[in-house]
Amino acid sequence: YSAEAHFHLHPAISAEAIAADAGFLVMPDGRRLRIVAQGGALRIERGSWHPEFGVSEENIRLILPLAAGKARLAVEWE
Repeated sequence: YSAEAHFHLHPAISAEAIAADAGFLVMPDGRRLRIVAQGGALRIERGSWHPEFGVSEENIRLILPLAAGKARLAVEWE
């Protein structure tokens, strides 16, 4: 079996891949955070966010595979 960590982002935040293990999170005000996965490839996928019962909004999620039950994601303001 394999396990993955899922990081669900607020719908106002977008993500851009720049390498198999790195990318940027773009805040609503345009500021960017650099993200780097250590120990595995980082996937950026569409998901859904549910702020309240019966409401669903499209969002982005980051998926990071676990190695020996661990994952590390570095986040830096640019």
